[in-house]
Amino acid sequence: MYLCKSEPAKYIRAAVRKQKSKSVWHVYILRTWDNTLYTGVTTDVRRRFIEHCSEGRRRAKYLKAHPPREIAFSCEIGSRSTALKVEYRLKKLTRLQKERIIAQGELSYQHDSGRILVK
Repeated sequence: MYLCKSEPAKYIRAAVRKQKSKSVWHVYILRTWDNTLYTGVTTDVRRRFIEHCSEGRRRAKYLKAHPPREIAFSCEIGSRSTALKVEYRLKKLTRLQKERIIAQGELSYQHDSGRILVK
Protein backbone atom coordinates (compact mmCIF):
# COMPACT_ATOMS: atom_id res chain seq x y z
CA MET A 1 0.00 0.00 0.00
CA TYR A 2 1.22 3.48 -0.87
CA LEU A 3 0.17 6.74 0.72
CA CYS A 4 0.31 9.97 -1.21
CA LYS A 5 -0.27 13.33 0.45
CA SER A 6 -1.41 16.25 -1.65
CA GLU A 7 0.45 19.52 -1.36
CA PRO A 8 -0.98 23.00 -1.81
CA ALA A 9 -0.72 24.33 -5.37
CA LYS A 10 2.11 26.77 -4.51
CA TYR A 11 4.32 23.82 -3.49
CA ILE A 12 3.38 21.81 -6.58
CA ARG A 13 4.97 24.46 -8.84
CA ALA A 14 8.34 24.13 -7.10
CA ALA A 15 8.21 20.33 -7.04
CA VAL A 16 7.30 20.13 -10.72
CA ARG A 17 10.26 22.32 -11.72
CA LYS A 18 12.63 19.98 -9.84
CA GLN A 19 11.26 16.88 -11.60
CA LYS A 20 11.66 18.07 -15.19
CA SER A 21 14.42 15.54 -15.90
CA LYS A 22 12.49 12.54 -14.53
CA SER A 23 9.39 11.02 -16.04
CA VAL A 24 7.37 10.82 -12.84
CA TRP A 25 3.63 10.50 -13.36
CA HIS A 26 0.97 12.21 -11.28
CA VAL A 27 -2.76 11.79 -10.89
CA TYR A 28 -4.71 15.01 -10.35
CA ILE A 29 -8.23 16.25 -9.71
CA LEU A 30 -9.38 19.62 -11.02
CA ARG A 31 -12.37 21.52 -9.69
CA THR A 32 -14.29 23.37 -12.40
CA TRP A 33 -16.21 26.64 -12.19
CA ASP A 34 -19.51 24.75 -12.02
CA ASN A 35 -18.08 22.68 -9.13
CA THR A 36 -17.64 19.40 -11.03
CA LEU A 37 -14.49 17.30 -10.66
CA TYR A 38 -12.18 16.23 -13.50
CA THR A 39 -9.51 13.55 -13.05
CA GLY A 40 -6.41 13.01 -15.19
CA VAL A 41 -2.75 11.93 -15.29
CA THR A 42 0.34 13.81 -16.42
CA THR A 43 4.07 14.18 -15.88
CA ASP A 44 3.74 17.93 -15.24
CA VAL A 45 0.65 19.04 -13.29
CA ARG A 46 1.26 22.77 -13.70
CA ARG A 47 1.79 22.53 -17.46
CA ARG A 48 -1.29 20.33 -17.90
CA PHE A 49 -3.44 22.73 -15.87
CA ILE A 50 -2.31 25.61 -18.10
CA GLU A 51 -3.16 23.51 -21.18
CA HIS A 52 -6.62 22.80 -19.77
CA CYS A 53 -7.16 26.52 -19.13
CA SER A 54 -6.09 27.52 -22.64
CA GLU A 55 -8.21 27.51 -25.77
CA GLY A 56 -5.73 25.25 -27.58
CA ARG A 57 -6.03 21.76 -29.01
CA ARG A 58 -4.50 20.05 -25.97
CA ARG A 59 -7.45 21.03 -23.81
CA ALA A 60 -9.65 18.12 -22.69
CA LYS A 61 -13.05 18.08 -24.39
CA TYR A 62 -14.89 17.92 -21.07
CA LEU A 63 -13.12 21.07 -19.89
CA LYS A 64 -14.25 23.06 -22.92
CA ALA A 65 -17.77 23.00 -21.47
CA HIS A 66 -16.63 23.04 -17.82
CA PRO A 67 -13.61 25.39 -17.49
CA PRO A 68 -11.18 24.45 -14.70
CA ARG A 69 -10.96 26.67 -11.62
CA GLU A 70 -8.22 25.04 -9.52
CA ILE A 71 -6.06 22.01 -8.90
CA ALA A 72 -8.00 20.42 -6.05
CA PHE A 73 -5.66 17.45 -5.56
CA SER A 74 -2.39 16.15 -6.98
CA CYS A 75 -0.44 13.03 -6.11
CA GLU A 76 2.88 11.71 -7.40
CA ILE A 77 2.38 8.08 -8.47
CA GLY A 78 5.56 7.04 -10.27
CA SER A 79 5.14 4.95 -13.41
CA ARG A 80 2.67 5.69 -16.19
CA SER A 81 1.13 2.24 -15.84
CA THR A 82 0.37 2.70 -12.15
CA ALA A 83 -0.87 6.26 -12.70
CA LEU A 84 -3.36 5.05 -15.32
CA LYS A 85 -4.58 2.28 -12.99
CA VAL A 86 -5.05 4.74 -10.13
CA GLU A 87 -6.80 7.23 -12.45
CA TYR A 88 -9.21 4.51 -13.63
CA ARG A 89 -10.04 3.55 -10.04
CA LEU A 90 -10.32 7.20 -8.96
CA LYS A 91 -12.83 7.91 -11.73
CA LYS A 92 -14.99 5.04 -10.43
CA LEU A 93 -15.31 6.60 -6.96
CA THR A 94 -18.38 8.58 -5.97
CA ARG A 95 -18.19 12.34 -5.70
CA LEU A 96 -18.39 12.05 -1.90
CA GLN A 97 -15.38 9.72 -1.84
CA LYS A 98 -13.40 12.06 -4.10
CA GLU A 99 -14.29 15.04 -1.90
CA ARG A 100 -13.06 13.06 1.11
CA ILE A 101 -9.72 12.42 -0.62
CA ILE A 102 -9.43 16.11 -1.49
CA ALA A 103 -10.30 17.17 2.10
CA GLN A 104 -7.82 14.71 3.62
CA GLY A 105 -5.15 15.65 1.09
CA GLU A 106 -3.99 12.06 0.78
CA LEU A 107 -4.58 9.00 -1.35
CA SER A 108 -3.89 5.42 -0.31
CA TYR A 109 -3.57 2.89 -3.12
CA GLN A 110 -2.14 -0.52 -3.94
CA HIS A 111 0.80 -0.20 -6.31
CA ASP A 112 0.19 -3.35 -8.36
CA SER A 113 -3.56 -3.01 -8.98
CA GLY A 114 -4.11 0.72 -8.49
CA ARG A 115 -6.92 -0.13 -6.04
CA ILE A 116 -7.75 2.89 -3.91
CA LEU A 117 -8.26 2.42 -0.19
CA VAL A 118 -10.90 4.91 0.94
CA LYS A 119 -11.00 5.79 4.62
